Amino acid sequence: METEVTAKQPHRRLMAELAYHDLEVGVAKNFHVVSHGRIFSSAQPNRQQFIEMEKHGCVSVLNLRSHHSDLPIISGLQIKEYRVATHHMTEDDVKAALEVLRDAPKPLLIHSCRGIDRTGLVVAAYRIVFENILPSEALSRYRDRANGLHRYLYRAFPRLIRKIDWEAMKAAILAGQPEETAQKNVVPDGENACNE
Repeated sequence: METEVTAKQPHRRLMAELAYHDLEVGVAKNFHVVSHGRIFSSAQPNRQQFIEMEKHGCVSVLNLRSHHSDLPIISGLQIKEYRVATHHMTEDDVKAALEVLRDAPKPLLIHSCRGIDRTGLVVAAYRIVFENILPSEALSRYRDRANGLHRYLYRAFPRLIRKIDWEAMKAAILAGQPEETAQKNVVPDGENACNE
């Protein structure tokens, strides 16, 4: 039996997408504060959750999903979408995400579908570059089983964290910042600037 193509299908797809996620108003699933008042992370928010985030001052969203834009969901809101659309992230993708985190207006929400694997990788990179924590500590936090990581689907991500030349990455990312902002991000060796 053939399916009749109608103008309602894009609307049905959006409704199915919203139905897939938690529909309660409030914060999205797996919501975390990465940097107080600046960077948050979560799973995919629904329309009502984006509305609540906008009410509380969120102005930007970094969407790490390859095949799902937030534009239909945030239509009519002041929130702007920035995308690094990737399923299997590379070093260039991490750099592009860090450039968005450096340049986009704050507060900003980072999300992927479930807010764990791709989002966790970008959060780890953010902490290494902007909060000056050691890559080994960022990797340890990323791999914490409480985060619910997919052990087989994204197993290249821990290798990517180990492989990146973080000093070169920091130099490239922080070179694009105003000097006063870059200075605020420098933390003395041995100190942990991470905000949980």
